[in-house]
Amino acid sequence: DLQYARSEAVQRYTAARITFSSSGYVVDIPSTGQVLRAVTWSNGTSGSTNMVATFDPVRGTATVANGPTVLSNSGTGASARLNVNGAGRPVI
Repeated sequence: DLQYARSEAVQRYTAARITFSSSGYVVDIPSTGQVLRAVTWSNGTSGSTNMVATFDPVRGTATVANGPTVLSNSGTGASARLNVNGAGRPVI
């Protein structure tokens, strides 16, 4: 959905953002408040920070606040560190 947020910013020619929380994430358009997608983590999965990536509509670049976030699953013990680089690409 990181790529989805980035492509929506370019397609709509307005900033789009993805906001992670401990319970899931939301993709929205900040200027209108329109929610494009809301996802709740499955049981046992959580995020460590409220990372926000805002995508520029012209270049598709990203500005990240409160990143990276660590996604973990208590059932499997697996975790992954997620960030978005300046070019707007996910880094895991």
